[in-house]
Amino acid sequence: SVNNNAQINFKNVDIEACAGDGIQITDDLFQSVNLHCCNIAGNGGWGINQLQQSDVLYGSQLNGTDCLIEGNALGDMNAQSLSASHFSGCHFEQAIGSTVKNIILGNLITNGRFRGISFEGCFFNGGSATGLVSVPYNNAGNQEGLTFDGCSFFVDVGAGGGPFAALNIAGINGL
Repeated sequence: SVNNNAQINFKNVDIEACAGDGIQITDDLFQSVNLHCCNIAGNGGWGINQLQQSDVLYGSQLNGTDCLIEGNALGDMNAQSLSASHFSGCHFEQAIGSTVKNIILGNLITNGRFRGISFEGCFFNGGSATGLVSVPYNNAGNQEGLTFDGCSFFVDVGAGGGPFAALNIAGINGL
C-alpha cells in the first residue's frame, strides 16, 4: 500500500500469488509509482489497484516499462484517477476463457478520471472479456488523452462466442 509518498520505484520485482492486490495504491496525490521489468501475476485481487479516495482535480502518475502483468483474479490494472502516465512494452494478459477485464481506467462511483495516459508497444490479450481496456464514461468530462501507439489487441472469441471489443467505453452498468 502506497500512501503520501513522493516517488516509489520498483525495478526487477516479482509480485506473485498475493492473497489480495499485487500493488495497491490508496493515496490520491502520490507523485509517482514507476515499474521497470516487473512481473505482477497470479494475485488474488488486482495486479495494480489504484483507488481514488476523494474527488481530486488531477490524478497521480503511474508508469510501467517492460512489465508482465497477467492472470490476476480481478484484472490486471484498476486505475481510478491518473494523470501523465505511460506504459511501454508491457504485456497485459488474462487466461483464455476468462471474463475478467485487463484494465479499467476511471470510476463512475467516485467521479474518477484520467488525463494523459499512453500505451506504447504494449500487448493486450484477454479471454472472453467484453473489453480488454474499459473506460467508464464520466459525464463530468474528466477522461482526456488516452493514446495507443503500436499496440496489439487479441481477444479469444473461441471461448464462448463474440464479437468482443478491445476498447470498451461505457457509462452504464458500472464496469
